[in-house]
Amino acid sequence: MTFARTARSCFVSLCATLLAVALSACAGGTGNTTLPRSQQGTSALTTQQMPTPATTAFSHFRYHLYPIHNGAAAAMKTQAINYPADLQYFGGAVVTSAVDHNVYVDCQASCWGDPQQFLDNLNDSTLIHVVDQYVHQTANYRYRFGYNYAATVNFASSNMMSNNQIINVVHLAALRFGGGYHNVYNVFLPAGVDTSIASSQCYSPDQSQNWTFCAYHSSVDFSDKAGHVLYTVEPYQEVPGCTVSNPTNSLLADSTDSTLSHEHIETITDPDPDSAWFNANFNDEVADLCASYDDSDLLYSRKYTIQEFYSNQAHACVN
Repeated sequence: MTFARTARSCFVSLCATLLAVALSACAGGTGNTTLPRSQQGTSALTTQQMPTPATTAFSHFRYHLYPIHNGAAAAMKTQAINYPADLQYFGGAVVTSAVDHNVYVDCQASCWGDPQQFLDNLNDSTLIHVVDQYVHQTANYRYRFGYNYAATVNFASSNMMSNNQIINVVHLAALRFGGGYHNVYNVFLPAGVDTSIASSQCYSPDQSQNWTFCAYHSSVDFSDKAGHVLYTVEPYQEVPGCTVSNPTNSLLADSTDSTLSHEHIETITDPDPDSAWFNANFNDEVADLCASYDDSDLLYSRKYTIQEFYSNQAHACVN
């Protein structure tokens, strides 16, 4: 296995004028969703219930990118990776338990496969226990799925969702359901929509010269009651450079789910990027080190083709 891949993180202090976004409960277009092995839904989230201030200050914005790749190869390794790949602990917070909330931008959940069901199955599987060694917890069912929501966004251009717009979506949701280290918001962008963090750090399959990442996880501090918030961003994954090889389900579903698992587990082990568990030699986190390997794995009751994750105990990528 090579370690030519890199993932970048950033720490800046910002104050932005955030654009208005409306969120509503996502359950076939109306009503609430009672999800299997998940929390029960709540009332719709709207801007009338939760007005958005004209200007919201935020700071300590940190992110860790999942770079574009050529597709994971089917796992064929049997030997442990050399110990220099082990993750080191740098003293930051970890996520010992959490509720995940999915926010779908301008499209219903099926536009990405079935991310909610995947998170349910991942969180009820043995695979999620790869994080136990890093968070020093072993109990089952520490990570649960919360709520599906739909976000309607007025894009600055026809195919670009700005970083400020994403942060505004996260802010609205966190004001309603809370921030801290026990809530994680996963924001899904529809097909054809690009996004960027900086001019040279973009998800832009249509503009390959600036295209550097498939997804990322982030944390940010808001100046109001939302406080410290953890979130991930999953642009559309059925594009060359972000897919798995040999999917068990559809190429869209397994590529989305593999990337979601990547960001989900890295958020648990390094929620404020480059502060808890990562490998400083390669600037890689627990999922980066194993993104070159995927398997068809049985998670709870369904098979998925997803990547593997690094275990310090095994000194290897595991499934």
